[in-house]
Amino acid sequence: LVGELANVGAGNPGRKALDMLDIGRPDMNFVEMARGMGVDGERAEDCEGLIRALGRANADRGPYLIEAVL
Repeated sequence: LVGELANVGAGNPGRKALDMLDIGRPDMNFVEMARGMGVDGERAEDCEGLIRALGRANADRGPYLIEAVL
């Protein structure tokens, strides 16, 4: 994104402009975003957690988000 800012001739962007282009801040919580839209979900951080999450997702009758951070 910073490269695109340079491509449009923005010159020397300030801290606020760079902050708006940093997609790592704040950390995205996809499970909470899904819950905000009425979708259950969970975060799996290892293989065992992923297996458990897949079991719960399979038992759920609706959409189910698994954020797999392995």
